[in-house]
Amino acid sequence: MVKIKICGICRAQDVDFVNEACPDFAGFVFAPGRRQIDGKTAAKFRENLKPEIASVGVFVNAPREEIIRLFNEKTISIAQLHGEEDAAYINSLREETGMSVIKTIKAKDLSALEIKQAAGSYKNAAYILLDSGAGSGAVFNWDCLAGLRFELPWFLAGGINSSNIDAAAALNPFGIDVSSGAETDGVKNREKIISLTQKTRQNCVSALILAGGKGRRIGYDKKKLVLRGESLIETQISLLKELFPQVIVSSNTPFEQKGVTVVRDTIGAGPLAGIYSAMEVCSGEYLYVVACDMPFISPHYIHTVLAAARTGSPELVASRRPDGFIEPFNALYHKSLRALIGEALMRGEYKAARLFDNAKTTLIDAYSRHEFFNINTVDDLSEAHGASG
Repeated sequence: MVKIKICGICRAQDVDFVNEACPDFAGFVFAPGRRQIDGKTAAKFRENLKPEIASVGVFVNAPREEIIRLFNEKTISIAQLHGEEDAAYINSLREETGMSVIKTIKAKDLSALEIKQAAGSYKNAAYILLDSGAGSGAVFNWDCLAGLRFELPWFLAGGINSSNIDAAAALNPFGIDVSSGAETDGVKNREKIISLTQKTRQNCVSALILAGGKGRRIGYDKKKLVLRGESLIETQISLLKELFPQVIVSSNTPFEQKGVTVVRDTIGAGPLAGIYSAMEVCSGEYLYVVACDMPFISPHYIHTVLAAARTGSPELVASRRPDGFIEPFNALYHKSLRALIGEALMRGEYKAARLFDNAKTTLIDAYSRHEFFNINTVDDLSEAHGASG
């Protein structure tokens, strides 16, 4: 569920360790300090780093030109800012390069309200990072984060190690940032990097887009739906890739998309068959399921569902409508349900909602028609265009 960043890569063997563990992000520190490296060294590290690991440059009040050069040279793909960089500074980086920016908030001496207000000052960043200081390696009071919700995906940093990483993950951040916690005597430790990455991935979630329907009512394959001038399924894939390490599409017709796992289901068997096929190939413990005709899925709602899965080890997490109906999409399915789904398919039972009678289920009362709106007809498509502005 939670992504992990190993920061402070400063030796060639560190790159080897990171490649073996394969975290989501690797951090190169360009700010003064014992982990600082120069652009030439970072470029070599990037060249040897697995392509699927995003490289993050860590800066403190650096000249914009330095960051832009490293981005244009493809040494970094994300800039992490720990200084006094303001919203205008972030805007200038994004406008010139389109790069994602992580803005750090020094949370050690802040109240929950002050952290929330500080985060709201950087809405133009892609992410925020909560740390006790500028890479101090100290833990701040995480209690103040309980119940906080941020508009942006957020990283937690500062003194995270094997003894507290589960507690860090329980706060449901987008990602965990580890540096000193992956070291022994001040240098990166292979076993710690691998262990911390594996611990973070224990509750990893894959995403599934169900795209096997025939689209009878609208008259064509729903994978061809276009909204705001863009392919709806490609928009969904882009969003889900930001949230999950693996995106799967189930389809009965040919479909190809870079970085996406495609599976075929049984025509006529409905969504359950798509879920069943995806569970065979998903890398995560859970599968987050949406349909390809849902135009308004959102990170905020997804994070609400994922947070609900952190207690009680449910097999299903779903939203309940005011009329009592349980929504089978925008829902979370545990891989252990595959046998139960297979038995239902063998009996000719194709309704996904029937699973809720036989699985350990957590229901959330966060239903919004907007989140669950789906496009079945031409009129629905017109409504979606109107709602999307």
